[in-house]
Amino acid sequence: MATSVLAITVRDTTVMGGRQIVYGTLAIAAGDYPAGGFTINWKSVPDIKSSKDPVSVQFVGKAGYRYVWDRAAGKVQIFEGDNNNAADGPGIVIPTAATPAGIVADVIDFVAVFKALV
Repeated sequence: MATSVLAITVRDTTVMGGRQIVYGTLAIAAGDYPAGGFTINWKSVPDIKSSKDPVSVQFVGKAGYRYVWDRAAGKVQIFEGDNNNAADGPGIVIPTAATPAGIVADVIDFVAVFKALV
């Protein structure tokens, strides 16, 4: 199966102190979860006015998965397991295989902060 495709929808943006704050949703299509996570090309999103990757991104989904922005790698990693429960440990990255249906159906909101608007 081909790698899952990401779609970013920007709902709103605001500029404060030389930073652009972007509010939106992330949708993940059916396919395979790639090793290391999904690469996001933020520069291809029309409403983002920065030529740099975000300094911070927070994702919130409803399906019980944890979505984490790895700034150094420029990727979104997806974890399963409850990192708020010591008995479950910190959670584990989902395997490189078919992206779970719960992720494909999830409603994933995000807030991203960019600096040095260009």
